[in-house]
Amino acid sequence: MQPYTPSQEEQEHRYRRHLLGMLSVATFFEGYDNFVLALVLPLVLADLGGSEAEAGVIRAIVGIGSVLGFLLAAQADRIGRRRLLLITIVGYTIGTFLTAISFSLAWLTVAQFVAQIFVASEWAVAVTIVVEEFPVHRRGRSLGIVTSMNTLGGITVGVLAFLGLQNTPLDWRAFFVVGIVPLIAVALWRRRMRETPMYQEVRAASRAAGRHDEGRIFEPWRPQLRRTVLAVGLMHFFRFAAVASGSFWWPYYAQTEAGMSLSLTGLYLGIAGLTGAVGFIVAGRAMERFGRRPTFLVYVAGAALFGVPLFQIHSPGVMLPFLCLAIF
Repeated sequence: MQPYTPSQEEQEHRYRRHLLGMLSVATFFEGYDNFVLALVLPLVLADLGGSEAEAGVIRAIVGIGSVLGFLLAAQADRIGRRRLLLITIVGYTIGTFLTAISFSLAWLTVAQFVAQIFVASEWAVAVTIVVEEFPVHRRGRSLGIVTSMNTLGGITVGVLAFLGLQNTPLDWRAFFVVGIVPLIAVALWRRRMRETPMYQEVRAASRAAGRHDEGRIFEPWRPQLRRTVLAVGLMHFFRFAAVASGSFWWPYYAQTEAGMSLSLTGLYLGIAGLTGAVGFIVAGRAMERFGRRPTFLVYVAGAALFGVPLFQIHSPGVMLPFLCLAIF
């Protein structure tokens, strides 16, 4: 009896399923890293010494790391998506570990600055791989799954706080020790991952034509691409300005002004994160059915409608539904 040999289509389906798993792990810890510092910020300031104003400076400097992540992400056109994704995961893991052993606010700021460079680049490369590997009819849904893992990372931070991870001997540092996990995932999956066919085709065509300028940093600003890049970039800028402010300052607001404990704040983040994960999946399906632009407009309007009042509420009971809907 002949052994069963999977068809090419079945092999591709299996590979994309494994790839989706690895990319999901990457974006999971991107979300984890974005939430963890915000959640444990009061503990960090109490341990290392610092004020609310200094916390704002830390956030600004760490945010610059995210911007510089673009420079690293651009190298995916030179060295390939696969290699850069593995580099960013290792880099993020090292930066997070250095955060865990911080002995001053300055050390913590530099460590998180470095981690954010790799985290931002990791996010960009993961989305690029999904766009290039998955067929159009599955692309929106796949992006919804990968991006929803970002919120699930935030949920995990909340659940760990609710379970009392901060009460272990490592205190707030225990949350960053968990960041070593992505390195384990890389060790398990790195051999299964291949370079995207689209990248290989473009590189082969460029070499055949004698061109070697695919990785130029200003390539996206060519006249035929400039308007689209600027439009999408501005939308992302204003969206992220609101999201970064909310995700970083809400846990601090909840603990210092609304009088919530770290455990209750973590529980709220976990509950709201589940709603947010559903929001990503719904958005993926909505993009495929109604289009990218209408889905974007509805989500931006909803975020403003529920996000702005969130920081005017001091009652924990009233705060939870607004938090859930804002994160959705």
